[in-house]
Amino acid sequence: MRFKFYSSNIAVEDTNVRIMDSETNKTIVSFRAGFAGLVRVNENQIVSFYDETVLPEINEGSLDPIWTDVDLTMNWDDHVVNVYLNGTEMASTGFYYNEVEEADKVLLYNLSPGSKSYIRELEICDGYCDGFSSANILKASILSVLAVLFVSFL
Repeated sequence: MRFKFYSSNIAVEDTNVRIMDSETNKTIVSFRAGFAGLVRVNENQIVSFYDETVLPEINEGSLDPIWTDVDLTMNWDDHVVNVYLNGTEMASTGFYYNEVEEADKVLLYNLSPGSKSYIRELEICDGYCDGFSSANILKASILSVLAVLFVSFL
């Protein structure tokens, strides 16, 4: 899954995206942003601040917002979600509920009255979304190829 967000307030949690299984009504990924300028996914605190996106000048309309790119990739075999912000891997964490085997519902919501959050360009992809790139994934792919070549020469 891929989307862009910006929050209107670092004092409250106001940007929430949840990926769920509608049959069991259980959550796989709970993405939250806003409180203290942190992004949190499931049980992980990701120490990535986006405070520069929440400036008084933005709320007054004199500056354009700074959008944060989010990529969430799910490893269904290991029940792990990988979190990328602006193309950089920030964390890996277990699914919120490990027994969930599929996702078919996305919830976008805000728990903080009076605050605003913004989400755009939401994509749900089978595998990686087009244009997704990470040096870590490329590095892992190259290492996998080298390992196969090494084994084939033995």
